[in-house]
Amino acid sequence: MSRREEQQVQRLSEAVYYSCGKGLLKEEVISVCWVAYLENKQKFIGFHSEDYWTEAAKYMKKYIALMRGDRNRRCSIQSKLSLNQKCHEAGEEGEEIGNVFFHAYGDFTKGVILWDYARSLGEMKLEIMKCMVYGDNDREIMKRMSMSEEYYGEIKKELQKDMDRYINAV
Repeated sequence: MSRREEQQVQRLSEAVYYSCGKGLLKEEVISVCWVAYLENKQKFIGFHSEDYWTEAAKYMKKYIALMRGDRNRRCSIQSKLSLNQKCHEAGEEGEEIGNVFFHAYGDFTKGVILWDYARSLGEMKLEIMKCMVYGDNDREIMKRMSMSEEYYGEIKKELQKDMDRYINAV
């Protein structure tokens, strides 16, 4: 590859970045442009000078579109890297991973102690507490847990007493 050809590819890569690389890293786009050029160089040989570079730019833009599509798939809601993906260990329906993690506010140590205490109260009370933390009202909790109003009221009173004991102990 001649020095002139190298400079042309570099300039063309930068031009392609400014025309269709918005939202992507410049270095990534330029690297992808180089890959597109080198992998398809043989296809441009029959073209005249101006058409040669126009055709090269088309392939570069095509590769960038593929890169953007791949990146968007990796970052989509259903992606394995997304916090919106369901954690199937958290129940049959699965809880979103972002909801399973501790929130960004509050004391982490106290949060661990609280949820450890909640687990010691039994599965039902733990589930009710989780529902409350996630903002469910009483009706939604009763429906989700298939409980009568009377039984839920009893469990909720017990839970209030358990929480009073927890607060007095801490």
